[in-house]
Amino acid sequence: MKNRYSIQINLVRGKSYQFSYNYGATKNVTLRVGRNFAEIRVRLSSLFSSEDILSSNSYLFPDAIRKVLLLQMVLFSNSMNIRKIKITVNSKSETINYSADHHAPVYQLISGQFQRSVPDTWKQGTVIDYILSNPKSSFDMRTAALFSYILSKSKKYESERFVNLWMAFNGMYGFLSSLVPKAKGNRSEKDQIALLMQTYGLGKEGIDSKDNNSIGQEVSKILRHTDVADFITHPLKNNIPADFAENIRNCLNKSQSIGAYDISVYGYLLAQFSYYFRCNIIHADKPLNLISYKDDHNLNCLRIINGLLEEFLDEHLTDIFDNAKVQKLIEGVEINGK
Repeated sequence: MKNRYSIQINLVRGKSYQFSYNYGATKNVTLRVGRNFAEIRVRLSSLFSSEDILSSNSYLFPDAIRKVLLLQMVLFSNSMNIRKIKITVNSKSETINYSADHHAPVYQLISGQFQRSVPDTWKQGTVIDYILSNPKSSFDMRTAALFSYILSKSKKYESERFVNLWMAFNGMYGFLSSLVPKAKGNRSEKDQIALLMQTYGLGKEGIDSKDNNSIGQEVSKILRHTDVADFITHPLKNNIPADFAENIRNCLNKSQSIGAYDISVYGYLLAQFSYYFRCNIIHADKPLNLISYKDDHNLNCLRIINGLLEEFLDEHLTDIFDNAKVQKLIEGVEINGK
């Protein structure tokens, strides 16, 4: 006869989502997730103590707890403040309480409500299926992208937002690149970015590093002094002012040949201008900002980049969790024959 387990995190009440998944040979692990509470139910042949269940090295339970905490963040844009865990094995229950000064044995590295919400469209479909079907041992670039994206939602300051948004974007184009065969060697960063732009019809080529630096400096001058309030407050792909777009387009010239890079202004700002800032912010010899002036004009640029990255990831990061869709997206993509 199998042992019946129930692990309740906080007081279980109110609206909730229910899920079921298989963990190896164990079938029908049931999860119930609500705002700031969760419950895990499963039947197992083996008998585990409370210490075993709350250990990071136990069978099944650490993975299930990890899943409900991650689902909490995706479904409610909120971290779970664990104050009580009730463990029931068959008919015997034990309740463990935790104070504010005494962490529960597992906790999230995000506190409270997010600064910005995960879109409602994420509450069903590919991302949820991925979380349920993948244990920690199967984590890949998609997981890295997802975790960074979630972290970005919790950040207040533009520099913190950018670091996490860029890492999510980087994980996305890195994963896409891993699906497109290359004749020899590893694909360069430039070509990985170009692959993503081709995939979404944003441009046909990446920008050489030397050109990207000089172009980035010129575009920074255009955008850092902008007083277009709507563009700064709500930087989306459909409200880039025409005069700014034209000025940016005039900057996209190649230094070593006649002509301009075959890339849209939106594609440049999203993928290449953000990469220019990545090289100037996320680098071992370039310290992250600890102090900032209110009139730091680079904040305008970061705000624009962050808005565009977040909008794109809100809409498209889920694509890489849908195997059929991602294969269709990359059909026919070619990066200069590489």
